[in-house]
Amino acid sequence: MDKQGDRKIAVYDLGGGTFDLDKTDTEKTILVYDLGGGTFDVSILTMEDGIFEVKAVNGDSHLGGEDFDNNVVSFLISEIKREHDVDLSKDKRAIGKLRAAAENAKKALSVAFSTEINVDSLFQKDGQYVPFKKNLSRAKFEQLNMELRMTLTRFFLLVVLLVFQRCLKRLLFQSQKCWRMLNLNKQLLEEYFNGKKPNQSVT
Repeated sequence: MDKQGDRKIAVYDLGGGTFDLDKTDTEKTILVYDLGGGTFDVSILTMEDGIFEVKAVNGDSHLGGEDFDNNVVSFLISEIKREHDVDLSKDKRAIGKLRAAAENAKKALSVAFSTEINVDSLFQKDGQYVPFKKNLSRAKFEQLNMELRMTLTRFFLLVVLLVFQRCLKRLLFQSQKCWRMLNLNKQLLEEYFNGKKPNQSVT
């Protein structure tokens, strides 16, 4: 309970993780996603009177943050091949360094529009170790991972539509309430359907 004593903090456990929410009398619809190193989970749940109810769960046990890193590593290997005529695709030591650099770049691009990848002594050429520097923009990162981004979008959409379908089938909610549940993901739906807005007047 907070200092005013009028709110409690709810801690909800999902997929081995937890998150905190303010408990209020207002009904909430929440989308929770967890993009781990090797898995992706997305859930929709409602909270009313401090009680959680899971409405839908989806995910991919073979999709995670490492997939984004691997795409960046592949790009860097191709750039090194182009710039230095050196193939590092089978060099485990170099790939390990590039993967660490790719992960750091991914984190940096979450708050910046560009970042510099700087790896010391990455490979040998003419008997000497050569460093590698490359500027990576957020736009390029998104381009490299466009297919993964679309996969995440499809999972979000599937979960949202599953909730909507159950909402109608069980006749527990009026159609307007169903649309309020979808409103949390309105932007996602608009992006997926090329900017078309959901028709909230459907009854």
